[in-house]
Amino acid sequence: MNTNEGFRIEFIETLDNYKINPLGIISLKRAMVSFFSTYEGIHRNVIIRDSDDNNNSQYPAMYFEYYIDCIVFFQHFFELTIKDLLAHDSELLITTYKNKDSIEPLYDLIHKIDTNTDGVNSVEFSDALDRIKKLVTKIYPDGSFDFIKQKYNALKKLNKYRNMAVHRGRFILKFEELDNFIGKEIFPIIQDIFNHPYYKGLDKKWRYPLLHCGIDPFEEIIKECKKPETNHKKIALLKELGRAAYNQTSKNKKLWIYSKGQKNLIKQKILASAQFEIPIPKEYLHDYMDICPVCGEKSIISFKDSNDEYDIDEETGEQIISEHIEWVGAIKCVWCSYELDCSYIGDISQFGLTGLHNYFK
Repeated sequence: MNTNEGFRIEFIETLDNYKINPLGIISLKRAMVSFFSTYEGIHRNVIIRDSDDNNNSQYPAMYFEYYIDCIVFFQHFFELTIKDLLAHDSELLITTYKNKDSIEPLYDLIHKIDTNTDGVNSVEFSDALDRIKKLVTKIYPDGSFDFIKQKYNALKKLNKYRNMAVHRGRFILKFEELDNFIGKEIFPIIQDIFNHPYYKGLDKKWRYPLLHCGIDPFEEIIKECKKPETNHKKIALLKELGRAAYNQTSKNKKLWIYSKGQKNLIKQKILASAQFEIPIPKEYLHDYMDICPVCGEKSIISFKDSNDEYDIDEETGEQIISEHIEWVGAIKCVWCSYELDCSYIGDISQFGLTGLHNYFK
């Protein structure tokens, strides 16, 4: 490897000299954004949501894009994390010996000569997973990482989905099955990892800023997926809250903007964006806008649908409108991009979440 072409990544060192590859955390953040975005990838396509067709050709390319990123980056996060767990005991546990050119750094490593393992091939994820299953109780006898062994099958399945998507490109999970897999099997492992003292505080590097409504989509999805029957409309709502949360301005940056007297400028930008979406004079827009549950700005605009019921006038024989029905078909935040198809999500009040306006009644 030519060191002039790049540079080595510096690991994060935590308790007991435990080292964490920061690229794993970067991949986790990208995986989270991609998973949350899968609702955005299909939310305008009613045919998908109402179909049980296993070969549904109506899935848009955007869903495929988010799905592949989600699976690949989750797998990459776990691969690097498991190698961190193994390497804490010895770098030898993550090496393979197929490359004849790797013998010198391997020799140096065995004899504890100051070296790095860049010249030694690293094992593939499936091999690393098998090794941690066999060795986790020996490397960590206190049982603090036993959950990795207990979740072996889920991680094996993740690797299978990754290989099916990348190597053959012939299999994609339907969005509800993706919800089940990530919410029931993957999120709880991530939760356990970042509850461990070695990872204390590092969740801030991949989590989204706090939502104005106080809801934590990651935690709520885990709770929902523990129920006997998962409400996928609620999961869709939570995913959209999470996706938009990554788009919102961080709390520190928002305080800095406001301290610089830019609050009125932000309001003007919001109004200009809203006026572009719906042709209402700027001076009247405030009356048609609501507080966004994600970013806390008065930046939600509603898009209404309507339908007329007709009767026949017995005297004239003409059609007359007997009933005019209006409802909110969709809402969108023009500041952080939070957006819902209200007709699909339905009655939000049934989800047991606080701080959310029920647009579709």
